[in-house]
Amino acid sequence: HSDAIKLTPIKGVLGSDSSFIESIDHTGADWSFDMIAAGVSGTAYAYIASYNGNQLIDAAIEPLEYVSGENTFSGSVPATVGVNKMKFFAWDENHTPLAKEKELTFMPINDNPFEGDNEINVVFIGDSIYEGAGASSADTRWVSRVGKWFEDTYEKDGVTVNWYNEGVGGSTTDYSLVRMFRDVLDHDPDVIFYSCSCNDVGDTRRNMESFLLTVMAQDKVPYVIFNRTTNRGFSTTNGRGDQIAAHYNIPFVDDYYAFKRAVAESGKKIDDYFTNDGVHPNDLGYKVIADEMIACVSSGRYYHKPVSDGTKIIENSVAIENATFLSSTSADVVKTGSWTSGNIGQERAYVHSTQVGDTLEFTFTGNMLAFEHGLHDPAGKYEVYVDGNLAMTCNPQYNGITSYFHFVCKADTVNLDLPDGTHNVLVKTVPGDKTTDDTYAVRIFNIITGNVKR
Repeated sequence: HSDAIKLTPIKGVLGSDSSFIESIDHTGADWSFDMIAAGVSGTAYAYIASYNGNQLIDAAIEPLEYVSGENTFSGSVPATVGVNKMKFFAWDENHTPLAKEKELTFMPINDNPFEGDNEINVVFIGDSIYEGAGASSADTRWVSRVGKWFEDTYEKDGVTVNWYNEGVGGSTTDYSLVRMFRDVLDHDPDVIFYSCSCNDVGDTRRNMESFLLTVMAQDKVPYVIFNRTTNRGFSTTNGRGDQIAAHYNIPFVDDYYAFKRAVAESGKKIDDYFTNDGVHPNDLGYKVIADEMIACVSSGRYYHKPVSDGTKIIENSVAIENATFLSSTSADVVKTGSWTSGNIGQERAYVHSTQVGDTLEFTFTGNMLAFEHGLHDPAGKYEVYVDGNLAMTCNPQYNGITSYFHFVCKADTVNLDLPDGTHNVLVKTVPGDKTTDDTYAVRIFNIITGNVKR
């Protein structure tokens, strides 16, 4: 076209990008730097500075000879003892920045985390990915692999290692909180692996912070490792567990990067690491998680106990002081209507309603109340009145669970905000979203009561 504008190429660096992440063994940093040069060549420099606090203790300088066109550079730098922060810079010959500064922080190395212990107890508390849904056997679950690593590493010279998988499918951080006395603290843990659950919806920082406040209130404070999992779409829950972990100075492991690395290095597709639902890993995926966890704890930088600076992220976070699990089948729970009772294994006795209007009534002293119920499709709802006031409406409806009642506790069955004192509780079954007279069902297992410190 006669009016076309002629573009004249401009010589110089047209664009650049960099990456700065922990190394696969978590003992240093891996960096990469990409740049596009047009009609020029020369030398750029990668600078990696290592700090203890704000004190510079080491610096590595890597010359990068570039040519016109696309250029890719990469390297690794160890984080030596005493290093808790590293920074990456990319500059040209004139010390003009070519990429945005990147920073990594490292926790101090703990070379002997269980010094003097004759028994080491490791507890894993989380959701179905902790439980191992999608694994072909118990041995191929990531929790089993990591538990076995603890045995192989520390079970010697008279030391006993016990590990406990307290993963429950469908579990949220609400449930991990209210069951922590029974399923975590009763095991006298030395290390807790904690899931920032993929089932969480919205901002769940209160649950996670309350879990840590409860841990810190114990006479023996264990190491805690927060963990967040990804899925086939490389998405993650954003309950902001990383913020809670940083505030209380504990490690946070996000397996997003482990799966990204596995795909890049193996040439496989991300689908090859997950079951058909795209959420639960298969054996290959669970090995990725296990290898990442083992690399983290092997580095010595992931054994840290939560500490508080006296402030909270969420003002109404609490520390649970005690918790009692009352079976719904107990004579202390007065039942009217169609309730029948049954049992599914240890600690899973239940009462079952088949009609609207059935009631349970009991009293308790404390300021915390929660219910373990059975998820089902379809399911009725039940209202919980405390001292005559509606406190909760609980909905066990869960699409797709038709052959059994899945034992769990959801956010709508937990109340941490009751006033102190003795309370009368009335539970009343009400219509569900999908129920008819022929399909109505509500199944309640345990009633959890206790006291929280606000």
